[in-house]
Amino acid sequence: MAQLLEAALKWLAIARWWSFFTDFIAVTAGSLMALPSFSVLLYMAMLAGTISINAFANFMNDIYDFRNGEGGRNRPMEAQPNPIARHTASMRELWRASAMSIAIAAVSGAYIMAHRGIAILVLGLIGMSAAYFYSAGRRSIKSLALGEPLVFVIFGPIMTSSAYFVESGSISIGAIAISVIIGTLVMLVLLANNVRDISSDKAAGARTLATMVGQRFGARLFVCIVALSYVLLAAFAAIGALPLISLLALISLPYAIYVCRLMLHRSVPRNCAELTARLALLFSMLLFIGIIAQRLLLPV
Repeated sequence: MAQLLEAALKWLAIARWWSFFTDFIAVTAGSLMALPSFSVLLYMAMLAGTISINAFANFMNDIYDFRNGEGGRNRPMEAQPNPIARHTASMRELWRASAMSIAIAAVSGAYIMAHRGIAILVLGLIGMSAAYFYSAGRRSIKSLALGEPLVFVIFGPIMTSSAYFVESGSISIGAIAISVIIGTLVMLVLLANNVRDISSDKAAGARTLATMVGQRFGARLFVCIVALSYVLLAAFAAIGALPLISLLALISLPYAIYVCRLMLHRSVPRNCAELTARLALLFSMLLFIGIIAQRLLLPV
């Protein structure tokens, strides 16, 4: 039992379990917008499928980073703890874990397809392809410095809207509106991570948006996108795409200002991605409370 637990913890770390909060935010946002229509089983299947694809993407990233020298000898260990470089997992083990992730996503997708039809298969294939080609190939999405736009599209319009469709069987302006906000929040986490890692990425030959524009402009871009998130929230609430009570998320604004000030420092804090993740989670949880209140406690 102890060995099994140790192995589970090791693979959760390799899969970057802390990144799964983005799947939780996106899937929960879309699902809550469908209230009072809500199936716990469909929600769990959607969450399991998206987490599996996320884990698959992380495994692929480790494999191809090591092959390209971006996660191995050319990169400081503290910048990106590649499991192959650290000898905590072999290349073969990562491929096996990747296959298992695909299998879990396939089972989850099959259950959802039984209720919502073939459309979810197309969306799942898009997500799986994005997860693979983000790191794979000579002209990977990552090498083209398109990581932030990809994360926005996948976790925003695709994943959040898909979660709404899975619960309701349709799509709505409100689902699209909240998907744009969620995509923006998740994209911020990757941008903060890349601004922090500019030096190590350049040393490893990795190309990101942050390495192209530099730390100063990257930090300012971060602040602008944070501000855009709150502007979008206010705008969508004003036109009725989101309930007015969703403005409860504005309570997170002081913390957002705190994070932005840290990002604008000459030395970006090492935990900036974690701080941004907390901001995204705080903003989202407040938004969820507003949606639940409007859908269940204050029905129109």
